[in-house]
Amino acid sequence: MNNNHTLDKLRDVLKLTDTNVIECFTLAGHPLSPEEQAGLHSEAKGAARIALSDALLTSFLDGLIIARRGPRPSGGASPEPAAELTNNMILKKIRIALNLYEKDMLKLFVAGGKPLSNGELRVLFRKSTHKHYKACDDQLLSAFLDGIKES
Repeated sequence: MNNNHTLDKLRDVLKLTDTNVIECFTLAGHPLSPEEQAGLHSEAKGAARIALSDALLTSFLDGLIIARRGPRPSGGASPEPAAELTNNMILKKIRIALNLYEKDMLKLFVAGGKPLSNGELRVLFRKSTHKHYKACDDQLLSAFLDGIKES
């Protein structure tokens, strides 16, 4: 999935309004105008269309975490956006924003049509340098988001 499609799917699944999306970007320190926000939709056409970079999607996800869970208790700034945003990172940030435990995530994958075992889920959250790391593909991320929508 490209980043614009991922944002659209998250908006749909979490029932976020345009105002909610702008608030998430603002909370992460990247304020958007309503026109810019409208250009992020994957169906936007022409000059109004804005390709959502990894850094922008990371800002949105960080803002979603702040909106759902509040600011960091330490009061520290959010970490710098990663140069490359993977589906594993997206999955992790959604997990944090929605305060999901392992059993909750497993239920969501089942609801999305992609049941996983505990071990299959754990390898998605390992560091990419770990020998048992597994990359989260687009279908798995989509199934997880569908599971959230079904719940």
